[in-house]
Amino acid sequence: MQGLTVGYWHKNGLELYRYVQGKPARIAGGPLENLKPLRGILQKNVLVVGRDRLLHVRKRYPPAPKEKLLKAVHIELGELFPFSQPSCYCRIYASFAAYTELDIWAWESEPYPLLRKVLPFSYVIPEDAAFFSSTNEVFLWTCEGVTHCLAVAERRFLSAVSNPADSFGEEDLERFLNSMDPYGVEINRMRIYGALPFSLKAKPTLYAESGADRGYPPCLDNIPVMALREFRVRGEMRIPAYPGLLFRIAIYGILGYGLVLYLTMKNHEQSISDLRQISRQIDQRILLTESRQGLLAIDYTAIKKELNDKLIARPSPVSVLDMLARTLPKGSYISNVQLNEKNLDVWILSREPLAALKALAEQRGIRNIQLKGPLNMEGKTGEYSFNVTIEISG
Repeated sequence: MQGLTVGYWHKNGLELYRYVQGKPARIAGGPLENLKPLRGILQKNVLVVGRDRLLHVRKRYPPAPKEKLLKAVHIELGELFPFSQPSCYCRIYASFAAYTELDIWAWESEPYPLLRKVLPFSYVIPEDAAFFSSTNEVFLWTCEGVTHCLAVAERRFLSAVSNPADSFGEEDLERFLNSMDPYGVEINRMRIYGALPFSLKAKPTLYAESGADRGYPPCLDNIPVMALREFRVRGEMRIPAYPGLLFRIAIYGILGYGLVLYLTMKNHEQSISDLRQISRQIDQRILLTESRQGLLAIDYTAIKKELNDKLIARPSPVSVLDMLARTLPKGSYISNVQLNEKNLDVWILSREPLAALKALAEQRGIRNIQLKGPLNMEGKTGEYSFNVTIEISG
Protein backbone atom coordinates (compact mmCIF):
# COMPACT_ATOMS: atom_id res chain seq x y z
CA MET A 1 0.00 0.00 0.00
CA GLN A 2 1.28 3.48 -0.92
CA GLY A 3 2.32 5.64 2.03
CA LEU A 4 1.48 9.33 2.48
CA THR A 5 3.95 12.13 3.18
CA VAL A 6 2.85 15.78 3.51
CA GLY A 7 4.94 18.93 3.55
CA TYR A 8 3.32 21.98 5.22
CA TRP A 9 4.90 25.03 3.57
CA HIS A 10 4.69 28.24 5.63
CA LYS A 11 6.56 31.54 5.57
CA ASN A 12 9.36 30.24 7.83
CA GLY A 13 10.07 26.97 6.03
CA LEU A 14 8.71 23.47 5.54
CA GLU A 15 7.37 20.94 8.07
CA LEU A 16 7.36 17.30 6.96
CA TYR A 17 4.84 14.74 8.23
CA ARG A 18 4.50 11.04 7.50
CA TYR A 19 1.17 9.38 8.23
CA VAL A 20 1.06 6.44 10.64
CA GLN A 21 -2.35 4.76 10.99
CA GLY A 22 -4.01 7.81 9.44
CA LYS A 23 -2.37 10.35 11.80
CA PRO A 24 0.45 12.77 10.86
CA ALA A 25 3.78 12.32 12.66
CA ARG A 26 6.41 15.05 12.24
CA ILE A 27 9.69 13.73 10.82
CA ALA A 28 11.58 16.95 9.98
CA GLY A 29 11.17 20.70 9.63
CA GLY A 30 12.83 24.07 9.32
CA PRO A 31 14.19 26.39 6.62
CA LEU A 32 14.42 24.74 3.20
CA GLU A 33 18.17 25.20 2.91
CA ASN A 34 18.69 23.23 6.15
CA LEU A 35 16.54 20.21 5.22
CA LYS A 36 17.89 17.01 3.73
CA PRO A 37 16.15 15.31 0.77
CA LEU A 38 13.35 13.04 1.89
CA ARG A 39 14.01 9.37 1.16
CA GLY A 40 11.43 6.67 0.60
CA ILE A 41 9.73 4.71 -2.14
CA LEU A 42 6.05 4.04 -2.78
CA GLN A 43 5.16 7.36 -1.13
CA LYS A 44 2.41 9.77 -2.21
CA ASN A 45 3.99 13.19 -1.62
CA VAL A 46 1.67 16.18 -1.03
CA LEU A 47 2.57 19.85 -0.56
CA VAL A 48 0.14 21.97 1.52
CA VAL A 49 0.57 25.72 1.01
CA GLY A 50 -0.05 27.48 4.35
CA ARG A 51 -2.46 30.41 4.70
CA ASP A 52 0.42 32.84 5.29
CA ARG A 53 1.59 32.14 1.70
CA LEU A 54 -1.86 32.31 0.06
CA LEU A 55 -3.90 35.05 -1.56
CA HIS A 56 -7.58 34.43 -2.31
CA VAL A 57 -10.17 36.13 -4.51
CA ARG A 58 -13.72 35.20 -5.45
CA LYS A 59 -14.50 36.38 -8.95
CA ARG A 60 -17.41 36.16 -11.38
CA TYR A 61 -17.04 34.82 -14.91
CA PRO A 62 -19.53 34.24 -17.74
CA PRO A 63 -21.04 30.75 -17.57
CA ALA A 64 -18.74 28.26 -19.32
CA PRO A 65 -17.30 24.76 -18.86
CA LYS A 66 -14.73 24.49 -16.09
CA GLU A 67 -11.86 23.91 -18.54
CA LYS A 68 -12.54 27.24 -20.28
CA LEU A 69 -12.90 29.01 -16.94
CA LEU A 70 -9.50 27.71 -15.84
CA LYS A 71 -7.93 28.96 -19.08
CA ALA A 72 -9.46 32.39 -18.48
CA VAL A 73 -8.05 32.47 -14.93
CA HIS A 74 -4.54 31.55 -16.12
CA ILE A 75 -4.62 34.29 -18.76
CA GLU A 76 -5.21 37.03 -16.16
CA LEU A 77 -3.39 35.37 -13.25
CA GLY A 78 -0.49 37.82 -13.40
CA GLU A 79 -2.91 40.76 -13.13
CA LEU A 80 -4.89 39.29 -10.24
CA PHE A 81 -1.96 38.47 -7.95
CA PRO A 82 1.39 40.21 -7.27
CA PHE A 83 3.59 37.15 -7.82
CA SER A 84 6.49 36.74 -10.24
CA GLN A 85 5.69 33.06 -10.89
CA PRO A 86 2.11 32.56 -9.69
CA SER A 87 0.58 29.13 -9.29
CA CYS A 88 -3.09 28.71 -8.50
CA TYR A 89 -5.98 26.41 -7.64
CA CYS A 90 -9.59 27.14 -8.65
CA ARG A 91 -12.90 25.80 -7.38
CA ILE A 92 -16.44 26.71 -8.41
CA TYR A 93 -18.18 28.49 -5.53
CA ALA A 94 -21.60 28.93 -7.15
CA SER A 95 -23.15 28.67 -10.61
CA PHE A 96 -26.07 30.70 -11.93
CA ALA A 97 -27.66 31.21 -15.32
CA ALA A 98 -25.95 34.60 -15.74
CA TYR A 99 -22.53 33.92 -14.22
CA THR A 100 -20.26 31.51 -12.35
CA GLU A 101 -18.35 32.43 -9.19
CA LEU A 102 -14.88 30.98 -8.78
CA ASP A 103 -12.74 30.72 -5.67
CA ILE A 104 -9.14 31.35 -6.77
CA TRP A 105 -6.15 30.74 -4.50
CA ALA A 106 -2.69 31.77 -5.67
CA TRP A 107 0.84 31.60 -4.30
CA GLU A 108 4.43 32.19 -5.39
CA SER A 109 5.87 29.06 -7.05
CA GLU A 110 9.40 30.36 -7.61
CA PRO A 111 10.80 28.23 -4.70
CA TYR A 112 9.44 25.00 -6.28
CA PRO A 113 12.89 23.72 -7.42
CA LEU A 114 14.26 24.03 -3.88
CA LEU A 115 11.10 22.46 -2.43
CA ARG A 116 11.34 19.49 -4.79
CA LYS A 117 14.90 18.80 -3.72
CA VAL A 118 13.50 18.13 -0.23
CA LEU A 119 10.05 16.73 -1.12
CA PRO A 120 9.40 15.54 -4.72
CA PHE A 121 5.69 16.37 -4.48
CA SER A 122 3.05 15.44 -7.05
CA TYR A 123 0.08 17.23 -5.41
CA VAL A 124 -0.33 20.83 -4.19
CA ILE A 125 -3.22 21.85 -1.90
CA PRO A 126 -3.90 25.39 -0.62
CA GLU A 127 -4.62 25.13 3.10
CA ASP A 128 -8.08 26.73 2.79
CA ALA A 129 -9.19 24.02 0.35
CA ALA A 130 -8.30 21.26 2.82
CA PHE A 131 -11.15 22.16 5.21
CA PHE A 132 -14.66 20.79 4.76
CA SER A 133 -17.62 19.86 6.94
CA SER A 134 -21.15 18.54 6.54
CA THR A 135 -22.41 21.38 8.81
CA ASN A 136 -21.97 25.17 8.81
CA GLU A 137 -18.81 25.40 10.85
CA VAL A 138 -15.96 27.71 11.85
CA PHE A 139 -12.44 26.41 12.53
CA LEU A 140 -10.17 28.45 14.81
CA TRP A 141 -6.50 27.62 15.39
CA THR A 142 -3.09 29.23 15.93
CA CYS A 143 0.02 28.32 13.93
CA GLU A 144 3.43 30.01 13.67
CA GLY A 145 2.24 32.96 15.82
CA VAL A 146 -0.87 33.64 13.71
CA THR A 147 -4.50 32.92 14.66
CA HIS A 148 -6.71 31.77 11.79
CA CYS A 149 -10.51 31.71 11.48
CA LEU A 150 -12.02 29.76 8.59
CA ALA A 151 -15.69 29.14 7.78
CA VAL A 152 -17.19 26.37 5.65
CA ALA A 153 -20.80 25.61 4.71
CA GLU A 154 -22.28 22.72 2.76
CA ARG A 155 -18.77 21.29 2.25
CA ARG A 156 -17.51 24.46 0.55
CA PHE A 157 -15.20 27.27 1.62
CA LEU A 158 -16.89 30.52 2.69
CA SER A 159 -14.30 32.88 4.09
CA ALA A 160 -11.19 33.10 6.27
CA VAL A 161 -9.15 35.72 8.15
CA SER A 162 -5.78 35.68 9.89
CA ASN A 163 -4.55 37.89 12.74
CA PRO A 164 -1.40 38.03 14.87
CA ALA A 165 -1.99 35.71 17.80
CA ASP A 166 -0.98 38.26 20.44
CA SER A 167 -3.56 40.81 19.21
CA PHE A 168 -6.47 38.48 18.39
CA GLY A 169 -9.42 39.15 20.67
CA GLU A 170 -13.13 38.60 21.15
CA GLU A 171 -14.03 41.54 18.92
CA ASP A 172 -12.08 40.04 16.03
CA LEU A 173 -13.97 36.77 16.40
CA GLU A 174 -17.35 38.54 16.61
CA ARG A 175 -16.49 40.59 13.53
CA PHE A 176 -15.67 37.42 11.60
CA LEU A 177 -18.88 35.67 12.68
CA ASN A 178 -20.95 38.71 11.69
CA SER A 179 -19.27 38.71 8.27
CA MET A 180 -21.13 35.47 7.52
CA ASP A 181 -24.48 37.31 7.36
CA PRO A 182 -24.16 38.35 3.68
CA TYR A 183 -23.81 34.69 2.76
CA GLY A 184 -27.18 33.93 4.33
CA VAL A 185 -25.51 31.23 6.41
CA GLU A 186 -25.99 30.61 10.11
CA ILE A 187 -22.93 29.08 11.75
CA ASN A 188 -23.96 26.16 13.96
CA ARG A 189 -20.62 24.98 15.27
CA MET A 190 -17.19 26.33 16.16
CA ARG A 191 -14.23 24.01 16.48
CA ILE A 192 -11.37 25.51 18.51
CA TYR A 193 -7.86 24.02 18.57
CA GLY A 194 -5.92 25.14 21.64
CA ALA A 195 -6.81 27.69 24.34
CA LEU A 196 -8.31 31.11 23.60
CA PRO A 197 -6.86 34.19 25.37
CA PHE A 198 -10.43 35.28 26.20
CA SER A 199 -13.66 33.66 27.34
CA LEU A 200 -16.18 32.95 24.60
CA LYS A 201 -19.71 34.29 25.05
CA ALA A 202 -22.36 31.60 24.98
CA LYS A 203 -24.74 31.69 22.01
CA PRO A 204 -27.86 29.52 21.82
CA THR A 205 -27.40 28.78 18.11
CA LEU A 206 -23.63 28.18 18.22
CA TYR A 207 -22.05 25.06 19.66
CA ALA A 208 -18.39 25.60 20.56
CA GLU A 209 -16.11 22.58 20.80
CA SER A 210 -12.67 23.12 22.32
CA GLY A 211 -9.78 20.73 21.96
CA ALA A 212 -6.09 20.63 22.71
CA ASP A 213 -3.54 21.99 20.28
CA ARG A 214 -2.50 18.93 18.24
CA GLY A 215 0.96 20.22 17.45
CA TYR A 216 0.28 20.39 13.72
CA PRO A 217 -2.07 22.33 11.41
CA PRO A 218 -5.60 20.85 11.75
CA CYS A 219 -6.02 20.67 7.96
CA LEU A 220 -3.59 17.72 7.95
CA ASP A 221 -6.27 15.52 9.52
CA ASN A 222 -8.30 15.76 6.30
CA ILE A 223 -5.58 14.93 3.73
CA PRO A 224 -5.91 11.09 3.89
CA VAL A 225 -9.64 11.21 3.02
CA MET A 226 -9.42 13.85 0.28
CA ALA A 227 -9.67 13.07 -3.44
CA LEU A 228 -6.21 14.23 -4.47
CA ARG A 229 -6.66 13.90 -8.23
CA GLU A 230 -7.88 17.50 -8.67
CA PHE A 231 -4.77 18.79 -6.85
CA ARG A 232 -2.26 16.91 -9.01
CA VAL A 233 0.49 19.05 -10.51
CA ARG A 234 -0.36 18.97 -14.21
CA GLY A 235 1.91 18.88 -17.24
CA GLU A 236 4.76 17.27 -15.35
CA MET A 237 5.96 13.72 -14.92
CA ARG A 238 8.67 13.29 -12.31
CA ILE A 239 10.99 10.38 -11.63
CA PRO A 240 12.09 10.13 -7.97
CA ALA A 241 15.68 11.21 -7.45
CA TYR A 242 16.99 7.84 -6.31
CA PRO A 243 19.72 7.09 -8.89
CA GLY A 244 21.22 4.25 -6.84
CA LEU A 245 17.89 2.44 -6.67
CA LEU A 246 17.21 2.95 -10.39
CA PHE A 247 20.64 1.59 -11.31
CA ARG A 248 20.10 -1.46 -9.11
CA ILE A 249 16.72 -2.14 -10.72
CA ALA A 250 18.29 -1.93 -14.18
CA ILE A 251 21.13 -4.27 -13.20
CA TYR A 252 18.73 -6.77 -11.64
CA GLY A 253 16.66 -6.72 -14.81
CA ILE A 254 19.70 -7.45 -16.99
CA LEU A 255 20.85 -10.23 -14.67
CA GLY A 256 17.36 -11.75 -14.65
CA TYR A 257 17.19 -11.71 -18.45
CA GLY A 258 20.62 -13.36 -18.64
CA LEU A 259 19.53 -16.02 -16.15
CA VAL A 260 16.46 -16.85 -18.27
CA LEU A 261 18.64 -17.29 -21.37
CA TYR A 262 21.12 -19.43 -19.45
CA LEU A 263 18.37 -21.69 -18.07
CA THR A 264 16.86 -22.02 -21.56
CA MET A 265 20.19 -23.21 -22.99
CA LYS A 266 20.70 -25.57 -20.06
CA ASN A 267 17.25 -27.08 -20.67
CA HIS A 268 18.10 -27.79 -24.33
CA GLU A 269 21.41 -29.41 -23.41
CA GLN A 270 19.67 -31.46 -20.72
CA SER A 271 17.07 -32.65 -23.25
CA ILE A 272 19.80 -33.91 -25.61
CA SER A 273 21.53 -35.69 -22.73
CA ASP A 274 18.23 -37.31 -21.67
CA LEU A 275 17.59 -38.57 -25.22
CA ARG A 276 21.01 -40.21 -25.36
CA GLN A 277 20.46 -41.79 -21.95
CA ILE A 278 17.08 -43.20 -23.05
CA SER A 279 18.69 -44.60 -26.20
CA ARG A 280 21.34 -46.43 -24.15
CA GLN A 281 18.69 -47.82 -21.77
CA ILE A 282 16.63 -49.16 -24.70
CA ASP A 283 19.71 -50.87 -26.13
CA GLN A 284 20.45 -52.53 -22.79
CA ARG A 285 16.88 -53.77 -22.33
CA ILE A 286 16.72 -55.20 -25.85
CA LEU A 287 19.99 -57.06 -25.40
CA LEU A 288 18.87 -58.38 -21.98
CA THR A 289 15.55 -59.63 -23.40
CA GLU A 290 17.26 -61.38 -26.29
CA SER A 291 19.77 -63.11 -24.03
CA ARG A 292 17.04 -64.40 -21.68
CA GLN A 293 14.74 -65.74 -24.40
CA GLY A 294 17.51 -67.13 -26.59
CA LEU A 295 16.17 -65.23 -29.57
CA LEU A 296 18.25 -64.40 -32.54
CA ALA A 297 19.94 -61.09 -32.17
CA ILE A 298 18.28 -58.38 -34.17
CA ASP A 299 20.54 -55.83 -35.79
CA TYR A 300 19.57 -52.39 -34.56
CA THR A 301 22.62 -50.74 -36.05
CA ALA A 302 20.63 -48.86 -38.67
CA ILE A 303 18.17 -47.50 -36.08
CA LYS A 304 20.99 -46.45 -33.76
CA LYS A 305 22.82 -44.82 -36.64
CA GLU A 306 19.69 -42.90 -37.65
CA LEU A 307 19.10 -41.73 -34.06
CA ASN A 308 22.73 -40.69 -33.62
CA ASP A 309 22.70 -38.91 -36.99
CA LYS A 310 19.67 -36.91 -35.89
CA LEU A 311 21.34 -35.99 -32.61
CA ILE A 312 24.52 -34.97 -34.42
CA ALA A 313 22.64 -33.08 -37.17
CA ARG A 314 20.59 -31.16 -34.60
CA PRO A 315 22.19 -27.71 -34.18
CA SER A 316 23.56 -26.73 -30.77
CA PRO A 317 21.23 -24.37 -28.88
CA VAL A 318 24.22 -22.25 -27.88
CA SER A 319 25.33 -21.80 -31.50
CA VAL A 320 21.76 -21.00 -32.58
CA LEU A 321 21.33 -18.31 -29.90
CA ASP A 322 24.76 -16.91 -30.77
CA MET A 323 23.79 -16.71 -34.45
CA LEU A 324 20.52 -14.91 -33.59
CA ALA A 325 22.31 -12.46 -31.30
CA ARG A 326 24.81 -11.62 -34.06
CA THR A 327 22.14 -11.34 -36.74
CA LEU A 328 19.41 -9.27 -35.08
CA PRO A 329 19.88 -5.48 -35.32
CA LYS A 330 20.40 -3.25 -32.31
CA GLY A 331 17.22 -2.73 -30.29
CA SER A 332 15.88 -6.22 -31.00
CA TYR A 333 15.44 -8.83 -28.26
CA ILE A 334 14.47 -12.50 -28.06
CA SER A 335 11.72 -13.22 -25.54
CA ASN A 336 11.20 -16.96 -26.22
CA VAL A 337 12.89 -19.73 -28.26
CA GLN A 338 11.71 -23.28 -29.00
CA LEU A 339 14.10 -25.61 -30.88
CA ASN A 340 12.68 -28.62 -32.77
CA GLU A 341 15.50 -30.33 -34.69
CA LYS A 342 16.35 -27.73 -37.37
CA ASN A 343 13.27 -25.61 -36.85
CA LEU A 344 13.15 -22.65 -34.48
CA ASP A 345 10.02 -21.01 -33.11
CA VAL A 346 11.16 -17.55 -31.95
CA TRP A 347 9.33 -14.62 -30.29
CA ILE A 348 11.12 -11.29 -30.99
CA LEU A 349 10.71 -7.77 -29.56
CA SER A 350 11.97 -5.02 -31.90
CA ARG A 351 11.47 -1.35 -32.64
CA GLU A 352 12.25 -2.10 -36.33
CA PRO A 353 10.59 -5.45 -37.13
CA LEU A 354 11.18 -5.15 -40.90
CA ALA A 355 14.91 -4.66 -40.36
CA ALA A 356 14.98 -7.68 -38.04
CA LEU A 357 13.17 -9.89 -40.58
CA LYS A 358 15.46 -8.72 -43.39
CA ALA A 359 18.59 -9.45 -41.32
CA LEU A 360 17.35 -12.97 -40.53
CA ALA A 361 16.44 -13.64 -44.18
CA GLU A 362 19.95 -12.64 -45.32
CA GLN A 363 21.72 -14.83 -42.74
CA ARG A 364 23.58 -17.69 -44.48
CA GLY A 365 22.88 -20.10 -41.67
CA ILE A 366 19.13 -19.73 -42.17
CA ARG A 367 17.44 -21.65 -45.01
CA ASN A 368 13.92 -20.29 -44.62
CA ILE A 369 12.03 -17.82 -42.41
CA GLN A 370 8.26 -17.49 -42.03
CA LEU A 371 6.29 -14.84 -40.09
CA LYS A 372 3.49 -16.32 -37.97
CA GLY A 373 0.63 -13.99 -37.13
CA PRO A 374 0.54 -10.16 -37.04
CA LEU A 375 2.96 -7.59 -35.60
CA ASN A 376 1.74 -6.56 -32.14
CA MET A 377 2.51 -3.10 -30.69
CA GLU A 378 3.62 -3.42 -27.02
CA GLY A 379 1.87 -0.51 -25.24
CA LYS A 380 3.56 2.88 -25.70
CA THR A 381 7.16 1.58 -25.82
CA GLY A 382 7.32 1.66 -29.62
CA GLU A 383 8.31 -2.03 -29.70
CA TYR A 384 6.61 -4.72 -31.76
CA SER A 385 6.36 -8.38 -30.76
CA PHE A 386 6.11 -11.01 -33.47
CA ASN A 387 6.56 -14.76 -33.92
CA VAL A 388 8.71 -16.31 -36.67
CA THR A 389 9.54 -19.89 -37.68
CA ILE A 390 13.17 -20.32 -38.78
CA GLU A 391 14.61 -23.33 -40.63
CA ILE A 392 18.34 -23.76 -39.94
CA SER A 393 20.64 -24.67 -42.87
CA GLY A 394 23.02 -27.62 -42.99
